[in-house]
Amino acid sequence: MTLETLQTIGDCYRKALETSIYSVDLPHNFSKELQSIETNNTTEKFQLNNYIHQLEICYFERNQTLRVTDLVEDIIFTAYHLVLWYNATHKKKIYTDLSFRRKSFESEFRKSLKRTLMGKSPRIKDRFGCRFIIRNKETEIVNQGFMYDLTNLFIDMYCGLSSSKKDFLDWCENNSSLSEIAFTRITNVLTIPFELVEADPCYDTGITDNDIVIPKQSGILDCFKYGVKDYAYTPKERGYQSIHFVLHIDATSPIFPGLYVEFQGRTSVMHSRAEDKNSKAYHGNHKDNSSLVSVDDMEEKVSLDDIIKFDDISKINIIGYDHHILSDTKDSFEDDTIGIRHAVCPYTRKIVSPYN
Repeated sequence: MTLETLQTIGDCYRKALETSIYSVDLPHNFSKELQSIETNNTTEKFQLNNYIHQLEICYFERNQTLRVTDLVEDIIFTAYHLVLWYNATHKKKIYTDLSFRRKSFESEFRKSLKRTLMGKSPRIKDRFGCRFIIRNKETEIVNQGFMYDLTNLFIDMYCGLSSSKKDFLDWCENNSSLSEIAFTRITNVLTIPFELVEADPCYDTGITDNDIVIPKQSGILDCFKYGVKDYAYTPKERGYQSIHFVLHIDATSPIFPGLYVEFQGRTSVMHSRAEDKNSKAYHGNHKDNSSLVSVDDMEEKVSLDDIIKFDDISKINIIGYDHHILSDTKDSFEDDTIGIRHAVCPYTRKIVSPYN
């Protein structure tokens, strides 16, 4: 695809953003603007049509955001009680944060566009994500073990037919602190036919930082390894460590058939390194590099951050997105509660003591 066409795609995005009133309409309005682009290049036509089709899928799925948010909150709620049960029945004290993240529109649009230009399916699998962070004050090796424990536990309970599922539900039913409504939320989640998605191989690996603590072996059960990216055991070259896996709801399910939910697991050390802008392992560096694409008429790569962007936020009139000029500092204050430019994290549960 040429730079001129990419810039036209960026213009279409900005027009869609200016004319949208509701956030869920943004992908649909963006796809309508793109349909006006004319090109005689067969490859560009295919890429544009593929991207437009993905935007319409995004529009359909984003229209279900409220219901999906409720579901992912229930997944996190169930994970919270799974950890409590695991601690109680395995005589462990694993402390963890569990949170839900919804990808921003701009990040999704960029990622889908890059995948299209790379000749891959533009479908993304991480629009909705769950993250768990180990918060124990133990050595990094011990905390990595806890991270593996929870990874195997979640995959087994959500995807497997383990007899432990019955033990967990019996524990929930006999738990006097758990209401009938809470028990129903848990049982509903565990009846959904989740499957573990086969993962791509880990990439950009080859650690050069001697300060990174690497486990002697992966703690992922052999039967689950096909679906887990274990960046704890095989860190990225810049030092990034994490566990990634994706769950998919089977097409036969009456509840959100085809939905993808990504999980990430980290220790607190891994999380600090991934979120610290001064760290080589800062995850934002990955995002910067992942937005680079090759174009037909240039030797240097182009960043999609410069294509799918909006500089004049005063022209955004979408309900739920606000910006103000602060009277004392004259700085611009951006309040992006609906995730146009920034991810939204609507739900968190914590286990930080034995008394949860």
